[in-house]
Amino acid sequence: MKPKHLTCVLMLIASFVFMTAGCQQPPEISGHTEVSPPEPVKNAAAPLQARAEEAKAIIRAMEEVTDVTAVSFEKELYIAPQVKHSARLRLKEIREAGHRKLTKRWPGMTIYLSTDQKAYMELEKLEREVHQRQLTKSDINKRLGKVQEYMKG
Repeated sequence: MKPKHLTCVLMLIASFVFMTAGCQQPPEISGHTEVSPPEPVKNAAAPLQARAEEAKAIIRAMEEVTDVTAVSFEKELYIAPQVKHSARLRLKEIREAGHRKLTKRWPGMTIYLSTDQKAYMELEKLEREVHQRQLTKSDINKRLGKVQEYMKG
């Protein structure tokens, strides 16, 4: 056998040995205790946003709606659905129908519903931060004021 072939065969055997050695399980470390995975943190915002989640389900059930975001704060509900492109000519009807459904469900609440894209994006960001409990009540109130301005015009 030529030295060149012998070197190739030895390299092939060595790489096979290294590859199979890496596939073995690591040895048990004595005294090592198994660490259990961390328990999931319960969402503290869930009771506060239960009304918003229910409102999202009501609006999402409308056939023209593709996605929806919502935040409830005290006696106010802010909701922004995204509408299918084919239904964009009927935005006013969709807003009115959604508002009627929500007003029927919660007659004593002030409901703000908008199909404006900027309102949707800001409300989605706010909803995420509320669920993560990153904001104080005054911060939420201030941010909702801005969202309300987007909803008006």
